[in-house]
Amino acid sequence: DLAGYAHVPVDRFAVLLDLWTNEAMFLESKRQLLDCYLEAYHHVSDAEEKQGLARVMTTVMHRRPRLDFTLDYFMKTYRAECVVLRLNAQLVKSVLDKQIEEQRDYVGKLTEGRGFEFGMPHRIIPKQPVAINFSKPALKHVYMLEFHPSLGLASRIPQAIDHAFWELMYMNKGSVKTSSQIISLEHQILEAAFREWEKMEPLGAAYSPQLQADMFSDIYVDNPAFLCEIGNDLISQEDSVGGQRRTAKERRTTMLNVWSKMLEVVTVRHRLLEAAWE
Repeated sequence: DLAGYAHVPVDRFAVLLDLWTNEAMFLESKRQLLDCYLEAYHHVSDAEEKQGLARVMTTVMHRRPRLDFTLDYFMKTYRAECVVLRLNAQLVKSVLDKQIEEQRDYVGKLTEGRGFEFGMPHRIIPKQPVAINFSKPALKHVYMLEFHPSLGLASRIPQAIDHAFWELMYMNKGSVKTSSQIISLEHQILEAAFREWEKMEPLGAAYSPQLQADMFSDIYVDNPAFLCEIGNDLISQEDSVGGQRRTAKERRTTMLNVWSKMLEVVTVRHRLLEAAWE
């Protein structure tokens, strides 16, 4: 049966069109994910974090569809891979947009009504938003000379997803065998991660209102300007109690003790917040 052996009834042009269309869709989904990481890369100045983001972007560029030869046609695998990439891009964009928003509010608190001081970030001038890569940015619009080095955390997102994926693979190694099942498992993990991120309650929501106000409020502790004012007030009180007879060494010792206590309070609060997250 030469006709059957040569697959004469198969429309080869239709197969090539499907392959071309799905490959273009797959590459477009990869581009959307790469744009998110690339914009985060432009904000980072630390060499190690740049290398981490570069490795993540290289992995995304090297990614190819995991074809399942047990299926009748390759389109199902291509479309499943595109959905996974779009979910991944949606999760990364949501996390980084939230980080930009919080960093912008934090810098605004630090620089409100103050000039430039050594060690403090530069004030953000909200005049004209710009797009770093294209006319339409992948993340939130940023202003000219607005940088957020903390966006280097983007390299930790795929690490967390991969960790959860391999943990579930180990738990379901008997039932997950084909490429389609592996893609479906990754799809479920990304959906669950995005759902948990969107519905995440603020830290301390499970505690009483009084405890939230005492420990989880960020009005004073997360504002270095307020902490500096409190520390200077405590030093002034110690100086007023000691009078003018105190030596320079005693004043320096007082300053050291006050700032040590302030740093200890901030450190203990940070550890309590980490324990609350856990």
